[in-house]
Amino acid sequence: MKWDLLISTAQHPEFTAQEVISRSIKMAKLAEDLNFDTAWILEHHFTHYGILPSPFGMAGYLLGATSKLKVGTAISTVTLDHPLRSAENVAALDQLSEGRFIFGIGRGGFLKDFKAFGIDPTTSRERMGEYMDIIHQAWSTGRAAADGDFVKFDEVPVLPETYTKNGPPIYAVATSPSSMEWSAKRGYPMLMNWLFEDEEKVSDIEYYSEIAAEAGYDPESIDHALNILVSVTEDKEETLATTRKYLSWWMDEYVRACQMYDADTQGLKGYEYHQDLWKGWAHKKVNTVDARVNRAIRLNVIGSKQECIERLHELIELTGLRRFICAFENLGETDKVLESMRIFKEEVAPEVEKLIGTSIDDATEISSTTKKRTVEAEEA
Repeated sequence: MKWDLLISTAQHPEFTAQEVISRSIKMAKLAEDLNFDTAWILEHHFTHYGILPSPFGMAGYLLGATSKLKVGTAISTVTLDHPLRSAENVAALDQLSEGRFIFGIGRGGFLKDFKAFGIDPTTSRERMGEYMDIIHQAWSTGRAAADGDFVKFDEVPVLPETYTKNGPPIYAVATSPSSMEWSAKRGYPMLMNWLFEDEEKVSDIEYYSEIAAEAGYDPESIDHALNILVSVTEDKEETLATTRKYLSWWMDEYVRACQMYDADTQGLKGYEYHQDLWKGWAHKKVNTVDARVNRAIRLNVIGSKQECIERLHELIELTGLRRFICAFENLGETDKVLESMRIFKEEVAPEVEKLIGTSIDDATEISSTTKKRTVEAEEA
């Protein structure tokens, strides 16, 4: 099992930017002490949903502040930067860390980012493919040239060479079927999202595996990662109340920031799936903040230690996943976040690992504990 940490740098109005950054650094250092495998950092612009615009800068700092913890981007928005810059930056981090950097990528889903940087969002899928081809060329040969639809340049040497042969591991965020297909054809493991029901997660993995196998990859050897929200303390009621408070703000901030669901962006080429998803939630009446928070509590690892153990066991047995990226910041205050990390890694994760391979009541139904948590969430 790989237990990873997600650092979102979301800045709730209660906290200053310095408090958020300081908390992030403390989380990474504690993650190393607790033997988490990887700390994943995000890239966001122009929003308190995440105040880290330069994941490479933060990655360099965290890699220098630790000695064994891996650091990954979840994600670096590849389409917003020149591919040569990305190739150079990642190669430098790979060298500086002696192979502890993981390159998590995505095409971007926050429309104002594209507007501000002067990039047409409807080209994001094609742009990402072209850019990644250039990056791979740079890492595998030490040189790159391009005469594509989006960038053109004469051949140049790309330095430094990577520490890891042919470049560090690459993960790709995959939400829509087209993104899953794109990732599978390249053999990139998926960065999966907790947003979907368990049976949808299983279906996504099966869909990816079928395409990856056709492309010549062994699906069993591909190490997908699922990001999950985790809140576990000694006081369950306080945990639920605090998590509800911060998740409500966080989810509302996301909708404001991404602009994906605004009336004037409907039908945007390349993002139809995401907009249809939101419409589906609206039809099911789960698009309000309260409904989305209730759903998040139901789908994630939030509650008492025993509930968290059972929910994680359930996720593992249903999906077969062995890598989880755990987000703890939904408890807000630094001390509570760090306490939750300790309890999870020392008291929850070991018990979950003991249960791996054992049956759950019914793999097609949510467990009795999760059903109870669902009722509690919806009644709150």
